[in-house]
Amino acid sequence: MVGVEVPPEYEEEEIPRQTETLTRFRSLPVIVEDQVESEYESMRRNSKRVSIFSDRNSFEVLPSDLDYLTLDKPPNIDYYRLTIQNARPSMPELMHGIASRRNASETSRHPSTDSRDPKSGKDLEAHVEEYLPDKSKIPEAKKYLSWFSGVYVAAFTNIVGTLLYQRMGYVAGQAGIIQGIIIVLFSSLVIGITALSLTGICSNGVQKRGGLYYVVSRALGPQLGGSIGVIFSIANVGMAAQYIIGIAEFLSDLLREAGFDYITFDRVHDNRVFSIAICTILMLIAFAGPGLASNLTMFFFSTYFVSYFNWIIGTFMPISTKQAIRGLTGYSWKTTEANLWSAYRGNEDVTTVFAVFFPGFTGMLACMMGVDNLKNPGQDVWKGLSTCILTTTIMYIIGVIVAGATVIRDANGMDFPTIDPNTSSWAEPDCVQDFSCKYGLMNYYQIADLQSAWRPLLILGMLGMTISSTMTNLDQGPLTFQAACKDALFPYMKYFAKEYGPNKEPRRAYVFFAILTMGLCLVGDLNAVNEIVTNLFMVTYALVNYACFDASLVKTPGWRPAFKYYNMYVSLAGAILCIVIMFVISLAHSIFICVIFALTLAYFHYHHPDVNWGDTGQAHTYRNALHSLQKLTNTEIHVKNYRPQILLMIGNPASRVPLLDFANNITKGDSLLIAAHVLHHPANEHFLAMKSRMTTCLEHWLKMNKLKAFYSSVASESLRSGALSFLQTAGIGRIRPNLLLIGFKRDWKTVPRDKVSEIEEYVGILRDAFESNYGVGVLRNSDDGFDHSEELLDLKEGDLDVLKRSDVSHDPDESKLFRALMQVRRDGGDKSLGPLKQHKFYSDRWMFTEAPPKIKNPNNSSIRRKASSPLTRSFNSRTSSTAKIVPKASLAPTKSNEPDRAELSLADDNMNEDRELKLLNIQHNLAFELNRFHRPLRQARIDVWWLYDDGGLTLLIPHLLRLPKSYLEGADLRIFTLASSQGMVEAADEANMIAMLQKFRIAFKNVQVIRDMSTKPMNATITNFEKMIAPWKAKHGESAHGLITENDLHAQRQRTMRQLRTHELLRLHSKSSQLIVITLPIPREGMNACLYMAWIDFMTASLPPTLLIRGNQTSVLSFYA
Repeated sequence: MVGVEVPPEYEEEEIPRQTETLTRFRSLPVIVEDQVESEYESMRRNSKRVSIFSDRNSFEVLPSDLDYLTLDKPPNIDYYRLTIQNARPSMPELMHGIASRRNASETSRHPSTDSRDPKSGKDLEAHVEEYLPDKSKIPEAKKYLSWFSGVYVAAFTNIVGTLLYQRMGYVAGQAGIIQGIIIVLFSSLVIGITALSLTGICSNGVQKRGGLYYVVSRALGPQLGGSIGVIFSIANVGMAAQYIIGIAEFLSDLLREAGFDYITFDRVHDNRVFSIAICTILMLIAFAGPGLASNLTMFFFSTYFVSYFNWIIGTFMPISTKQAIRGLTGYSWKTTEANLWSAYRGNEDVTTVFAVFFPGFTGMLACMMGVDNLKNPGQDVWKGLSTCILTTTIMYIIGVIVAGATVIRDANGMDFPTIDPNTSSWAEPDCVQDFSCKYGLMNYYQIADLQSAWRPLLILGMLGMTISSTMTNLDQGPLTFQAACKDALFPYMKYFAKEYGPNKEPRRAYVFFAILTMGLCLVGDLNAVNEIVTNLFMVTYALVNYACFDASLVKTPGWRPAFKYYNMYVSLAGAILCIVIMFVISLAHSIFICVIFALTLAYFHYHHPDVNWGDTGQAHTYRNALHSLQKLTNTEIHVKNYRPQILLMIGNPASRVPLLDFANNITKGDSLLIAAHVLHHPANEHFLAMKSRMTTCLEHWLKMNKLKAFYSSVASESLRSGALSFLQTAGIGRIRPNLLLIGFKRDWKTVPRDKVSEIEEYVGILRDAFESNYGVGVLRNSDDGFDHSEELLDLKEGDLDVLKRSDVSHDPDESKLFRALMQVRRDGGDKSLGPLKQHKFYSDRWMFTEAPPKIKNPNNSSIRRKASSPLTRSFNSRTSSTAKIVPKASLAPTKSNEPDRAELSLADDNMNEDRELKLLNIQHNLAFELNRFHRPLRQARIDVWWLYDDGGLTLLIPHLLRLPKSYLEGADLRIFTLASSQGMVEAADEANMIAMLQKFRIAFKNVQVIRDMSTKPMNATITNFEKMIAPWKAKHGESAHGLITENDLHAQRQRTMRQLRTHELLRLHSKSSQLIVITLPIPREGMNACLYMAWIDFMTASLPPTLLIRGNQTSVLSFYA
């Protein structure tokens, strides 16, 4: 053991020895056992110790204990699962111990000041046994599928379908052997590129149930994900119908060969009857559960290769007479040479042949149903798909070559094929001229059946292919649709999200999709269905490729696919290729699919689902915003692009809704609006936790009320220092506030003289804003304030939006309003608020106080005091005539007479009705106040007192307030301004102002020039002002700090007279307007704060809502183009 010299500060202090026994469960933190000596303690005493300092004073710890003495946990995959909650210790718990979990709970608001237990003094890290998992709840290990069973079998059984046997002759006859092989290779290229993209997406994290819809939606978001859910579900319907029609055609041909006539006297009608019967049977099999379907799939998979080799072997066997008269020649160079090149007939061409053939390759996406059960999707998906594509490509190429080398194009079914001596090639039968040939590559689709070695084995293989492929599509479509319905992307679709049984089967979706499949089967023509299905899968493949390209393009750190052999540009080329092929195949069907796609995108654009999947849409939004911000930062903002970007010093925005509404009427979501909240609380564990919770609630509240503002809060010892922090740091780049908007400090006159610093702080905020080159606006709400948090607390109003959405007006029919408000209270408001109803987030006092305030009874003194406040004063006159108040004294029993029980009951009922009526009265007026700047005012008028040139902000703001989406939309502007000089003719000043306004293109009603601003105010006005400032005057011998002195009055005498005269003019001209906008006086440095507050208070007293505003002397208006 190596000793280290002890530092001097530790020589006299002995570090206590740890006595508790520490144990550990796997990789979990320590738990404290009883202080009884155990085997571990005995081993500890007999083991070699490690000394931290020296041999004398040492803290002895076993080497194996060093990683136990902490709440921190080693990295564990379980901590990153979505199903594990609170497994990892939170930061407050690491900072303050386990007790912080209780302190930060939903119901507790008491701060934790120490990480030790106040009673025992023991370290709270001792309670880490709370983290131990319940062994009984640990799920069993999941059984994973291999690449062969999970990917190869699913994809192969859906790629190798009836097309292999029924359309190889058609492809070889129409396109010829050469073009037929090219079609096969081109189809393989398309799905090969898609397989690369699909593997890249599947390897980027754990996939869940939902198949292709889940993969694409989580990559591209709900807009494109919802579209792919619709299109892919319809594509599966089409694919299932295609397979069913194929087997129906086969059964119809078998019956004809057996000598039976058409059941419905028409081949197409027979196909329809057989298709509906087959679809019904397969739907019942799907209802039986995935176990039966999986067993049948594995059984039929084993018959695929047997039936295929049965066909190939049959081509080498001797030709019978029946085969010869139907065009079979065996392997012949003359036959190969005749079928080597294309010979399109009718309306057929290479695109139609491709459209008929390509759906055979679309079954590749069937492997997505089991991708959530793969152990390593990054490897398994590529192994399974690449092997499947290679296998099926070889099988299809062999099929084209075999058909083209052994069967001629036309045969009449009666004569043997003959050689034309003139051309040395097969002679055309007479039926070619009148298109009456029944056999040959061009006319007879059952070439494989004609050539097979043993026909029953081929029929078994065809039935197996059809059943397994159709079952997959009948299963894949409903599963995809169910996943989309569970995400609630579309309205009224939750019905199909219901799950049945332990396997969560979508039985309702099964029935729905079976009906759709039957409807499509009524087409009865396989070729017509093929074009629709091909285009549906083409757009699906295009979206898969685009999803891979898009995820790579945004370069988000979360895009880390384990499969590295994809290329984003190859994926983009694949997406473009699929779109081009889609339009080449069928222009009409492509346009129809694009219309469906556009409608779904439009729906999601206007009804954005409330989901957060971390898709590329978010990444694009971030990148676009970042790049635009960087570009904007390097560009000087032109005056034509000026926008008022508002820093709103609002406090808690939920309790000051009118102030927020007024600012939002200016910005309208088109410019920056920051709701700044300064919190006067010490920054401790409790405060930070509640601050975070309040931020979450308020951001959600802003979103629900469609207020496009950013909430930001800061803890500060004073309001001014907090405001200064916002003035210096709010915004980023050019997206930075340029206008400070603040509510008028209505209670400045009630501030005690010894706390005059509060007034200085308020005025200091205005000075700081001007010094920071901000424009400044002060909004006064008549004689009322903006803060309604106490009224809301008294009303026990848990849902602020009940009042915000009321949008009431003073309707004479008050009974309807009362019934509506009563119903709101009875229903409990909006049930969708979630966390907002758990906290009275609109009250700082409720959120941050150590002792939760008691919510007062509606009948207490607080409510009675509120009833006489300005909030309810205007309503009392109306309610006095409609409400019958029963005095309490009349309800009290007397000593001489025992009251009748019926009378007492009636009296109690009257009191309850009186209380409820009074409560509703107050709630009605509160709703009216909250909507003061939200409710549109018709035929309104804004009086603009543009007294001094500030750059035009005083004129621009009222112009913005009269534009659409404002409560003063369409209001008339009246402009008041000062005369340029006493000697100037009034008409000339007015004409100059009108000319300037017209150049600014600002609509106005009239212009009035004020020429008597220098007139002395009336004596009554001066007397009233002196009464206002009297409490703030410094008395003789009193400290003059912050108070108004005679020197202050003398220095500001002229400016004071001008403010008093302005008050008289405002009352004379603008008392009946809906809003007054006036130039804000400058709070010069060194000016007394109380005197300045008296100016703006007296100037705007007893007037409508008034906005005092001044720009930063920089032009915000321009008349140049």
